[in-house]
Amino acid sequence: MQRSESATGGVAGRAIWDGLVTGLTVMAVCALVLALVAWRLPVTPRTLQVLGVAAQLIGGLAAGFLSGRRAGAAGLVNGLLTGVGLAVLLTLLGGVAASFPAVGALLRRAALLAGVGALGGVAGVATR
Repeated sequence: MQRSESATGGVAGRAIWDGLVTGLTVMAVCALVLALVAWRLPVTPRTLQVLGVAAQLIGGLAAGFLSGRRAGAAGLVNGLLTGVGLAVLLTLLGGVAASFPAVGALLRRAALLAGVGALGGVAGVATR
């Protein structure tokens, strides 16, 4: 794989973009699996909520991992920015289907995805 412009330690826009697309794709696949589980098994609403958060965290980890790996350096920064971008995209996409969430919910989602994205970014650079 080719290193992006972040090889010297800066923010890599292309790596972040690739991470966002990957994160959304992984989340969509997780949502499909979640829908199949809910369709075939008796699941409580609380269980669905926990599985939905798990799907977001898995997508955020994948997004941060890919952005850090593509950037080649500064995985913490690139993963963190990818996680925050993913939270904003999810909020905008969810706002189209329903009313926009409260600021507190957005901040919680952004904090979770930023943390998981940063962790994934560090792991992505470390496995290079």
